[in-house]
Amino acid sequence: MDRTRRPKPPRTQTHRTTQEHTGWTEAYLRVQMNEKELDLSGKSLNEIPPAVFRIKELEILDVSDNPLGSIPADIASLPNLKEMRVAGCPITEISGTISQCKYLSRMDFSRNPSIAAVTLPTTMEQLRYLEHVVLCKCNLKSLPGNLTVLDKVKTLDLSTNGLTTLPDDMSGMRQLKILVLNNNAFERIPGSIKSLGCLEILEMKNNKLKNRQRDLQLNVPRKLKILDMEDNSSLCFLPGGLEKLEHIEKLNLSYCGIETLPDSFGQSSALTEIHLAGNKLRTLPDSFGQLLNLETLDLEGNRRLFGLPPTLHRLRKLKDKKIGTKAGLVLNDTPRLELPNHKIVREGVASVRTELLAEDCFNKVTTTIATEIIDDAINDVLSDDIIGSLWVMWEREIILDAKARLVMEELVEEVVQATTKAIVLEQEAEWRLGQTFPDEYDKAFSYEVSTDTSIVQSLDLPAGCNLSIPPGATEEDTSVITVVLNPHGYDGTLELDDTQLLVSDIIEMRPSGMTFSKPVKLKIPHSLPKFDCEREYIVLTSEDDGGTWTALETRSEQEQGQRFVTVEVTHFSSFAVVASPLEHFHRVRAGEASTLTSSDLTGIEINLPEDCILEEEEISFTVTPVDRDTLSCAGIVDSVDNMSHIVNFFKGSNLLLNRPATVVLPLSPGEEDSRVRVLSCNENGEWEDVTSKVGDVVLQGSKVAFQTDRLSSGFVVLRCRDGTDVSGIVNLVTRNVRARRVRTVIFKKWKEPREDGVMTARMECVLEESVDDRICRTITEDKYELQVGTPTPPVAMMENETVCAIFHGNIRPADVEMVNGMYGVNFRFYCERTRRLEFDVKVLDLGEDSFSMVELYPGRRENYHTMSAWEMAEPATPLAIAEITAPRNQEVSVQRSGESGRGNTCWESGESGRQYSGQQSEASAVGGYEFDDQLNSNYPSVTVDSRLPIIDYEQLDFPGTSLIGQGGFGSVKKAFHRSWRQEVAVKSLTLEIYGTSEQDLLYSEARKLNVGSRSDYVIRLLGICLQPQFAIVMPFMENGSLTELLQNIDVPWALRWRMARETAMGMTFLHSQDPQIIHCDLKAENVLLDRDFHVKISDFGLSKWKMQSRIVTETSPMGGTPTHVPPEFFDTDAGPTDKTDVYSFGVLLWEIVTRRRPYRDIQGRLNISTPLSCYVTGGGRPDMSLVPTDVPGVDTVNQLMQACWSQSPDDRPSFQECVDKLRDVNDLSSDEDVLEAIISVRRAKKAARR
Repeated sequence: MDRTRRPKPPRTQTHRTTQEHTGWTEAYLRVQMNEKELDLSGKSLNEIPPAVFRIKELEILDVSDNPLGSIPADIASLPNLKEMRVAGCPITEISGTISQCKYLSRMDFSRNPSIAAVTLPTTMEQLRYLEHVVLCKCNLKSLPGNLTVLDKVKTLDLSTNGLTTLPDDMSGMRQLKILVLNNNAFERIPGSIKSLGCLEILEMKNNKLKNRQRDLQLNVPRKLKILDMEDNSSLCFLPGGLEKLEHIEKLNLSYCGIETLPDSFGQSSALTEIHLAGNKLRTLPDSFGQLLNLETLDLEGNRRLFGLPPTLHRLRKLKDKKIGTKAGLVLNDTPRLELPNHKIVREGVASVRTELLAEDCFNKVTTTIATEIIDDAINDVLSDDIIGSLWVMWEREIILDAKARLVMEELVEEVVQATTKAIVLEQEAEWRLGQTFPDEYDKAFSYEVSTDTSIVQSLDLPAGCNLSIPPGATEEDTSVITVVLNPHGYDGTLELDDTQLLVSDIIEMRPSGMTFSKPVKLKIPHSLPKFDCEREYIVLTSEDDGGTWTALETRSEQEQGQRFVTVEVTHFSSFAVVASPLEHFHRVRAGEASTLTSSDLTGIEINLPEDCILEEEEISFTVTPVDRDTLSCAGIVDSVDNMSHIVNFFKGSNLLLNRPATVVLPLSPGEEDSRVRVLSCNENGEWEDVTSKVGDVVLQGSKVAFQTDRLSSGFVVLRCRDGTDVSGIVNLVTRNVRARRVRTVIFKKWKEPREDGVMTARMECVLEESVDDRICRTITEDKYELQVGTPTPPVAMMENETVCAIFHGNIRPADVEMVNGMYGVNFRFYCERTRRLEFDVKVLDLGEDSFSMVELYPGRRENYHTMSAWEMAEPATPLAIAEITAPRNQEVSVQRSGESGRGNTCWESGESGRQYSGQQSEASAVGGYEFDDQLNSNYPSVTVDSRLPIIDYEQLDFPGTSLIGQGGFGSVKKAFHRSWRQEVAVKSLTLEIYGTSEQDLLYSEARKLNVGSRSDYVIRLLGICLQPQFAIVMPFMENGSLTELLQNIDVPWALRWRMARETAMGMTFLHSQDPQIIHCDLKAENVLLDRDFHVKISDFGLSKWKMQSRIVTETSPMGGTPTHVPPEFFDTDAGPTDKTDVYSFGVLLWEIVTRRRPYRDIQGRLNISTPLSCYVTGGGRPDMSLVPTDVPGVDTVNQLMQACWSQSPDDRPSFQECVDKLRDVNDLSSDEDVLEAIISVRRAKKAARR
């Protein structure tokens, strides 16, 4: 027994404590409270004042940083306590009565080294809501007793202690979801963590984890979603078992000394974020391409990283890096990476994915093709040296690397680069567009609303919308009807101002005008325009069916990556979401320096120095983003090197400053000889070059800074050469910031039942660079058929611009009234919507291959009418011209009235009975249907094919000098189609021989043209005329025939080689038909040239043209030109074959090379006794001495032409082989060479006309 006398406490201390307790009255404490929170931290309290326990409504009690030794029993007097903070208190005892605080959810014991010796009262198990326990910075070596039995705890923070292990059994914490073990001394991942079956987040930053021996395993639950192991610098390798974590979403392994990653990494397909900054990675495994949900990939500071896996291009969700964050694709400080950082900054992740996609495709295609090429070489050359399979593999790799890749590189790269950018841009556009629901357009969906409920009724509406109706909002049960309208075909007047973009479909809520006694909440998803951080989103509503629109108070939100807006309304109407420029507001105090900034995406700064204003001012501005697409739409890509975003001031506009402000605008580097120009805008919107008026224009990196003493209405900087009209350029750009350069594509497919003759037409405005990818996906995925003649040439279209499609012909929109004598549809263009309009079209009574010309005009179709013959007005010029015919991919017989029971008929000569020796009938080649007897009675020797589009002859105007060509049995004339506003070429029979068998040739040509129109290098059939005479109508080729061009112009070789190859490609198409189409008269006269000198093969047997030289009058037995027919036809009177055309092509190549007519040099030696036929059958050919020998590629062409005109047909190549040979010759010239050649020819033709 210790009998030592204990000293009594000094009276002064007792007196002070009594004073303190006396001062902490309930009234005083209530004054200190903030709502239901009482903060007594840092008050030097030895115990909690008793008055605290009389405040029954207290929910949060903070007594941190006091010398408290215990939590007393009186704590039970606070029944509503939810959170208690005792951080920094030397707690050694916790009363078991704490269990009476039944709503307690959070306890913070941080910075309490004494807590390690405390055994938590077992009564704490009764705390049903205790979810968060914090034990940070407690110098723990082990956990407090009874901690692991708290089965309701969901978050346990044990960071910044000295823990090296955890208790063997932690299964009692069965609801734990978040475990924080940062800044401890763990060398292994405790095995007991695996028993935490609900664990979703595990943080183990800055521990001592080691895995150099690769024996560390992830002993974690399979449901783990987030694993953070940052700053375990000795980790070196990823612990095993990551692939077993099926739900892992975020992984942080930054600054862990990681050198390599396993191939199994790609199996964690749920990953959305991966942070690998500051490691020693050299590359990433190809399996990264399997992480299709990945949005963030942080590789900053991997200075050894020299490449990314090509498969990374598949990551469509990977985002651009946002300045100041670690989100998106982060590649800062990776000096060995081959991707240029300035390109990544300027073009974003799309540029990275484009290059990776190109590399991936290149590798795959090269390997495939090269392997086939070298197979024979391996077998033939290396067979004696191959001992085993490993040796074979080694040899194959050597050959592939050393030979095949070099051989294939240029060819494959050309093909790949032509498609990759389109694919990536299409994917990026789809991501910004968000979810679209075209199948839900124009359909009414009904939802029941009940009054017998006490909870909010949530209705999931079409197009991803949601309607929340609170209890009591309606007095009776009712129905809500929702219709989603495609804005491209909207009949209302949704007028946007010059800065707005439509970013949603139009949502109609019915019954119109329906009211609620309480506000209901409507949620509408929307797309994300480029530079979305410079936009604010506003809901517009219309109560008069789209007549007028007003703005509603709108709140923007984000949920699971989808952006949407919400509004509260009390009645139903129409709704749409628009994006307006975000106005940046800044309040500048007098005498203080301020920095005004835009979003990180645009990076604009306005630095105001001290004392620049005398009194407080509010300054606001918006940013008009400018990128390469904007410059392209404005048509000034070649006029300027680069241009910054445009900043426009509103509040504070034209503010005069006492001291100059510094304006910083982003501007990418340009050409060395270009200059930086600063432009300012006045209040009237007029731009002026003020470069000489502003001070200190400094270009550094990708930014330009200048000083100004006045905040004008706007500023912009650009780089251009001297003499450029900079004000005009900026005006063009400002008019095109809401424009896109697009091409119009028409798709089609039948609707069931097909006998009704109705098909779905899809008209789509596709970004110019994405056309090929869109066509491929629509055909393969949506099962549509592309309409021949589309896509149209590119045009720049503006936001909210209306265009109309006018249909001329036998296919027209269904359920559409005629307006001004014409049928058509209106299409309103919106940059950030699908740019797609689907509508039904009716195929009229002329069969499935009826035809309509489709013209696109600016404005609504109501603005146009057919021009009368006496009108003198200038006809409207269409933006583009397309066509539409019935789908070829389905066999449908659409019968005329009264034709029931009439079957298909084969092509026969009804009267003449003529048959081609050894040939199939025409119907077997192109098919056909009969017209009625009245039409066929006009043409007794043939059966008219109803698959041919019919054109009204009365629509054709023939000028006085309309004759283009005259043959022995027909003529070609130039005409103007009044409805189409288009020049055409019309081929018809000479009236004197009308009704003879020559009609057969004309119909035959029409059918073959109808098939050949699917090729870019065969003249297109526009249609046929039946009255008053039969005629074929085709596009007029303004550059005439190849013969005319070669005779008059010394065409540069680059263009000649292209013409030769395109002719071979056109013939390849004709010969690939089943059965083949044999031209039988291929020569330079029958090769026409369009505006850009592309080849269009023509004349499929119009007439028996006489020999051009007029010396020999005979024609070959097949009706071809004697100078171009093969010898076997003079010898055996054989029928035409594909080798017939190949022979003719050889002579055509000779014409291209020499610019002469064949056999002209020997005409004086040919006579009736020694005709040309004898010369050719005896082996005679055009004079090879006239062929030049000093032209690149001419040797290859010489060998090819001689192979083509071989005496034996079996020795002649196919046209596909000709294409391959000529490809090599074409590759000797660049695209620039061809362009220069075209310009040269145009100049020469223009000079010749003078």
